[in-house]
Amino acid sequence: DDDTVNFVGMLFDYILNDRNLAIPMKALIGRLQIPLVKLALLDKSFFSNSVHPARLLLNELSSAGIGWSSSKELKRDGLYEKIEQVVAKVLHALGHDKSLFNDLLQELRDFISQDARRNVLVEQRVKDTERGKAKTQQAKRSVQTLINQKACGLRLPAELGRFLSDVWSKVLTLQWVKFGEESPEWQQSVHSLDTLLWALQPLSDPIDISQRDQLKEDLMVALKSATDALGTHNDHAKSFFSWLSEHLTDLSNSDRAFIEEDAPSKTSSSNAELEDIILTQPLLTETHASDAEEASLKLFTEGTWVEIQNNETTQRCKLATVTQPDCNFVFVNRRGMKILERSIHDMLELIRSERIRLIDESQVFDRALQSVIGNLRKLHQQAS
Repeated sequence: DDDTVNFVGMLFDYILNDRNLAIPMKALIGRLQIPLVKLALLDKSFFSNSVHPARLLLNELSSAGIGWSSSKELKRDGLYEKIEQVVAKVLHALGHDKSLFNDLLQELRDFISQDARRNVLVEQRVKDTERGKAKTQQAKRSVQTLINQKACGLRLPAELGRFLSDVWSKVLTLQWVKFGEESPEWQQSVHSLDTLLWALQPLSDPIDISQRDQLKEDLMVALKSATDALGTHNDHAKSFFSWLSEHLTDLSNSDRAFIEEDAPSKTSSSNAELEDIILTQPLLTETHASDAEEASLKLFTEGTWVEIQNNETTQRCKLATVTQPDCNFVFVNRRGMKILERSIHDMLELIRSERIRLIDESQVFDRALQSVIGNLRKLHQQAS
């Protein structure tokens, strides 16, 4: 009997010193030591039966509270209240009623299942939102690169620069996100951009000037149609279209006058090279990490629980998603709500400073049993 009491004591020493167990959960599980000692004295299968309801209950308790960081966040946590009730019922029964553990195990699993369904929905919304944001940023980078490359070195009116930056870039971004780069909508808008850039340059060939006049109406329709369809037809766009219609006419007249009379072009003299538009920050994915750091980073996969050290406090959270191509790591709390976002550079710094670690999600009682048995074997071997 003394051996049983000592063995259970060693199991609880391991459990209560286990870094993977949330501190608030340690306080609750610690209260179960005496009832489980009494159960072990009455039922020797407690140690040998891997599916003993008391062992399963202990494992379920530790897994349920894996995301708890501190007692402050538990005031309105229904799961914490439920686990308190379960612990209280075990204490009241003093561990004598083996069937009670079966009932409490099923009761707790039912509650956790309902709670998890709500949390999964919240977490999924976070994933969808963050992936949408990442996709929009990727679209902005593509549009930014596209416009700047096409306008590079061209002398064009300042009005066009404002239109491209404030209106047309939004049209292209929305189309990239909604339809993709292979879509007819995107291809048509890129073609309209090419036509617009070409039409607003001085032309010296009468055939080109006539072609510009012929394309004017179709170009205006295409620009207006795209801005209307995506809700970007604002006052700035209306003002630009009014200016564009008059300017294209003036530009053709000026070009013809230059050809026929060798007169200087008034419109081209006021043009300047367009400044690069900036829609978002450049993508920074280049990392300087050792092989060991890269290997450590790969261990942080979606769904894994981690503990992060922030100054004097620790925070437990789950990696919900890693957005691409930004490589931003988005973390949620137990309820599925976003609480942290870290870049790949931030993650590497956390790894280097050992301020982040993976939480072992394997079953706490089984870990404790293996550890205690292993230690006892070593002691026996040393003694012999």
